[in-house]
Amino acid sequence: MGRDPRAVTDLLRTCPWPAGLRPGWGAPPRFIRGLRRRIAALADEQIGALARSWSAAKNERLLIALLDALPPARRAGALAAALTGVRTRTRVWSAPALEVMLTPMRQAEAERMAALPGAERFARMLADQGELRGLVGPRELPRLWTRHLANSAAVVDFLPRRGAVADVGSGAGFPGVVIALLRPDLEVTLIEPMERRIDWLTDVVAELGLDNAVPRRARAQEVRDRFDAVTARAVAGLPRLVRITAPLLRPGGRLLALKGARARDEVDEARRVIKGAGLEPAIIHDVVTPGGESTRVVEIRRRRSG
Repeated sequence: MGRDPRAVTDLLRTCPWPAGLRPGWGAPPRFIRGLRRRIAALADEQIGALARSWSAAKNERLLIALLDALPPARRAGALAAALTGVRTRTRVWSAPALEVMLTPMRQAEAERMAALPGAERFARMLADQGELRGLVGPRELPRLWTRHLANSAAVVDFLPRRGAVADVGSGAGFPGVVIALLRPDLEVTLIEPMERRIDWLTDVVAELGLDNAVPRRARAQEVRDRFDAVTARAVAGLPRLVRITAPLLRPGGRLLALKGARARDEVDEARRVIKGAGLEPAIIHDVVTPGGESTRVVEIRRRRSG
């Protein structure tokens, strides 16, 4: 289907999203689940093309179709990514467009606010002890929220609905502790080889009462468990990161790597490694965090067996 954003509406036309996912339409559940994943992945891939071609009124209708095709938890991030490409343009939004945009954004913000007390305590611990323990530099302290906590939260929308998550090279707790705060329904293993950082993570887990997070002193290569998702931030270039994390992924599991402006270059550099590891091609999600900074979540999945 390429990168033509019209591919989404073509797919929706063959099986309308709202109708096709309603119970009682007679479609087998496996088909419905497959269609849901197919549309969501396709819509994600088209957001960049949509932003680049933003001009006519028809594109606004296309944005509504794209957002409707995404699971609700993904819409706010996708919308922010689309709007990044049109910041300098004056835009008058129609009532339907505003409704489809604002509703998921309000929902996403409400979910994040629910975890705010724990996040505030985590930020306070970092401000008080982070520099002393060698976790963050003095220049990072004024921007803990925008540069680190909000940036880490960008990965949350791409996590599985349930299961086990490993945060490789967890360090100060980014994004692992933030994931544990925002997704208490997930089991989060904080993998870190350095003893002083493990001591810090142990203190954080105890202070915040994170029953769903377990620090584990190890290198990624030493871990034999398998996970539904593996996250990483500022650990290694993507080729090396894929090599050390691919063995940790269960069938259907995903690597979620937080990357900066070189994300696309890193994906190009890692193509052979990704293919050699038996993983699906990488998808880059552009996300604008609540602090206004942009980041990229590189998603690479292991194919499901059978």
